[in-house]
Amino acid sequence: MASVTFEDFRTGLDRRKSQEVSDLRSLQECKNAYVTTGMAVAKRPGLANLHNATALDATFKGIYIHDRKLVTVTHAAGFVAPPALAGYGISPPISATLEVIICGNPDTPGDTISRVWHMSSFNRRLYVVVEYASGVIRHFYGSLTELKATSPIATPISDVNCPNTKSVAISSSKVFAIGTNATGQAYVKYSATEDPTDWSSPDDASGALGLPVGLESGDDDDVIAVGTYRGNLLVFMTNNIQLWKTDPDPTQISLDTVIDNAYISFTDSQAPIGQDTVFLNDGGFFAAGQLLYTDRMDTGDIGSQITSVVGPKIAADAATNEPVSVHWAALNQYICAIKDEMFVLTASPAVQLSAWSQYTLPTGFVVEDMITFREFCFCKVSNVGGSYIYSLNPSKTIDDTYAAATSAIDVHIQSAFQSLGAQGRWKKIYGMDALFTGTANVQHRWDARTPTEKTTAISLSSDTRPGPMIPVELMTTEISFDITKSDNTAFTLNGLTYYFQPLGEF
Repeated sequence: MASVTFEDFRTGLDRRKSQEVSDLRSLQECKNAYVTTGMAVAKRPGLANLHNATALDATFKGIYIHDRKLVTVTHAAGFVAPPALAGYGISPPISATLEVIICGNPDTPGDTISRVWHMSSFNRRLYVVVEYASGVIRHFYGSLTELKATSPIATPISDVNCPNTKSVAISSSKVFAIGTNATGQAYVKYSATEDPTDWSSPDDASGALGLPVGLESGDDDDVIAVGTYRGNLLVFMTNNIQLWKTDPDPTQISLDTVIDNAYISFTDSQAPIGQDTVFLNDGGFFAAGQLLYTDRMDTGDIGSQITSVVGPKIAADAATNEPVSVHWAALNQYICAIKDEMFVLTASPAVQLSAWSQYTLPTGFVVEDMITFREFCFCKVSNVGGSYIYSLNPSKTIDDTYAAATSAIDVHIQSAFQSLGAQGRWKKIYGMDALFTGTANVQHRWDARTPTEKTTAISLSSDTRPGPMIPVELMTTEISFDITKSDNTAFTLNGLTYYFQPLGEF
């Protein structure tokens, strides 16, 4: 009797080929699970509600961690005081007090905030970029105490040359931002060294113009976003990416590389993982580092495995729900949230792991923002109960919603059709063994022409090898496993072994 064992799933979710010809290490479905550094597939961490039934004030927008405190933003005093936080990641290391800073539009005090585009720490103070419901964008800078003050309320940066645009990056002790293009040309502005309130000082700040990024574009390109890569400045144009070497001395700032036909569509989709900065455009996920140092778009197409999966989500929800991304150090993952789904890249250069997976969140969830600190990842999410802060908890096996309610995490792991080492030949499959941690339901598909047909589900637990062989009883040329799980327990797929008799050609 022959046998084949599947125990290396390092490719993760991969739809580059059809399910008839995908390789042994890829999956057709990897929902609410991720590939571990041991090449197994584990159920994703659960979402832990950090303040249960008490929703946040509806005017609170954005989330950031500064001085080990979670920080959110509102437009005016008079908000409902936030509830105390408790749960995974809170006390320690993050304070139980949610800090609220006030970044109001001085021209229209009642103008509510629609989005916080940027929050970062600069010289132990906060640099904040907010967009109001009116469409106005303003930049703020100050200490947490200054920005929390209700009398007087903090005011935006007043320098006339502060661009007040949505995309900001910090490099070489300067703040860089998209220019306003008021002159009909494309520039990136920068602040004075160590003073992000000064955008005008001669020989230090950019003044009225800035870095002439438009001169390095072969077309009528605008600046879409700025970011950083290995301490230098990334400039995303309409149809190219530029890398600028930065320096506190503006005369030492210089252009390094230009990659044509590369672009970003979603400003907040940038996040680092390993040696790359990953970002999202309408065509999928790309890696800036690979683009810059190979000068080839195909090598930078880090998300080609899931283009067919993420594409419909972008088309359906990205325009009204700005994608937001973070790097989560706990599992070395790039996580991009689009409304109620997360697209997750797990990487480990040490074991040559680069695997995508897809997380689906409870019904009605909309991810507004995310932030990470060491091994902790916090999400600001709205649902029918209001707006809440959640923490991804690796030891939690169910999602909290609000008011003590929960939602099951539905795991779905499905392989492509595999020929068990002999294409086009009949096999009589007698049975299988499962190497599980936990319990899940297993079904099988046997004909790629009718992929929705499956065997009756059976529930398997733990390591089945010491007991009787699990019967499968199929006559087929190919087989696909389909594993599902929805109960409140942990689960890891470590491997599957099939026992069969080759019968010859048909």
